[in-house]
Amino acid sequence: MTVAPELGTGATLTFVTSGYSANLISTTLPSFSRPVIDVTHLGTTGGRDTKAGDLYEVGTATAVFQVDHDDPPPYTAVDEVIRWTLPQSTGETTPSKEEGTGRVTNVEYGEITVDGLMTVTLTMSFTGDWTQTDST
Repeated sequence: MTVAPELGTGATLTFVTSGYSANLISTTLPSFSRPVIDVTHLGTTGGRDTKAGDLYEVGTATAVFQVDHDDPPPYTAVDEVIRWTLPQSTGETTPSKEEGTGRVTNVEYGEITVDGLMTVTLTMSFTGDWTQTDST
């Protein structure tokens, strides 16, 4: 199957619970990992035996926004739904979405320069399930 690469133009990131959103410059979606469980026992011969764990872990994600210092990003201990809306492909009527429940764990403001836009880099961590909605 040949996959046509998509441009990132048009992607958004919204903190659904607090309603925060700003001009998104760049972002990474979180990684996913599943533990490998060693099930080797004294009767095992040859190589070690393993099986995949039932639960997966959602890793961290980052986002760089243009920021208005009077409207700072959410940085509280309260979890909220964080949603990425990805660009629509030609011929589709609804964009794909990725979302999970998480929190901002790090806020790093960019350099403030003459005639430069202020930016902020957010690191987010997630808990529980992750939802992917395909475009149509």
